[in-house]
Amino acid sequence: MNSERLSNHALNARVDASSQAPPAIEQIAGHFEVSANGALVIGTRSLINPPGNHPSPIGILAGVFSRIDPVTPGAGGITNEYGVYGETNCSGDFSAGIFGTVSDTAQVDCWAGYFDGPAFSTNFVQPSDESLKTNISEFDNALGMINALAPMKYEFIPSELINLPSGEHYGLMAQNVEEVIPELVTTVATPSKLDTAGNVVADPLEFKAINYSGMIPILVAALKEQAQLTDEFPDLIAEQEEEINALKDLVAEQAEQLSAMQDALQQAVATFETAKRDMDSCCGSKAPASPPGDAEGHIILEQNYPNPFTSETRIEFYLPRDARIVLEVSDAQGRKLHTLVEGQFAEGNHSTTWDAGRYAPGIYYCSLYADGELITKKMIKM
Repeated sequence: MNSERLSNHALNARVDASSQAPPAIEQIAGHFEVSANGALVIGTRSLINPPGNHPSPIGILAGVFSRIDPVTPGAGGITNEYGVYGETNCSGDFSAGIFGTVSDTAQVDCWAGYFDGPAFSTNFVQPSDESLKTNISEFDNALGMINALAPMKYEFIPSELINLPSGEHYGLMAQNVEEVIPELVTTVATPSKLDTAGNVVADPLEFKAINYSGMIPILVAALKEQAQLTDEFPDLIAEQEEEINALKDLVAEQAEQLSAMQDALQQAVATFETAKRDMDSCCGSKAPASPPGDAEGHIILEQNYPNPFTSETRIEFYLPRDARIVLEVSDAQGRKLHTLVEGQFAEGNHSTTWDAGRYAPGIYYCSLYADGELITKKMIKM
């Protein structure tokens, strides 16, 4: 063969059925059949060893390109078209209509099967046997992962390098999934686009893709977490009801305390008003002036100050001459409570203080005994 030619063929077979009428039932450009026994039986085998700089070597290229427009099946048009057709009667230990494999699954853009367009399968399975796995462990926060994902409605942008479906779609953005579950996102690149001479006319298109089947166990775990939360709801509600009832009891108790405080305050106000009336009627509330003495020689007991008082009050008295005195405090019933001073005093002004902190609020009396005289003053403790 001439290596300088644009197209080299080790075997070139062609059937032109455009002029046949009626068309043949089967039209085959090449047919290979093997009837033999052996460890490896191959009907057609293609091996290529291209130079390292070849842009796109192909072992077997197969395609169907109709020359007529498809019409209703059975009316003379094309009924079925198969670019590659594989079938097996499953008579061997292992049978596959079409078999593809790769030696390195970690290699980027290395696929056992690559389909640029819709793919259909009536039974698709994935290996999931426990014996094939290691580092097996449970995981949590599946519900948080799902809540972090943002489902979107969108349409694909048409591209000459990849056949994307048209119309409206629902799904996830790979960038969003990569932030939450990076293990489910991979980077894919389309093959370069070549012309008939094998020259690259368009570079590969690189994009991110999602392993949607990998989300199934996360969805299952999220549902289980949601079910657990649902089972815990009655206990949570009961606990919250107990807290609410406790708060109601606390509010009722505080309302009772507030009512008692209001009653006590009203009683205190009433007591104060009564004491004030008694004070206005019996005594003054101003600080006593220094007794000027008494030309006629009378003993003077001043009104205590302050009056009313809360804890302490001052008592002053005047003696026109030396005298033996007793100054006492008694309650409203006249019972003696305390002797403030007792003894011989010189003439002049004298004073003392009564600490009534340990006595209850009420009316008390201060009595001065001097030279056979008795003088009494009413005192009011608040």
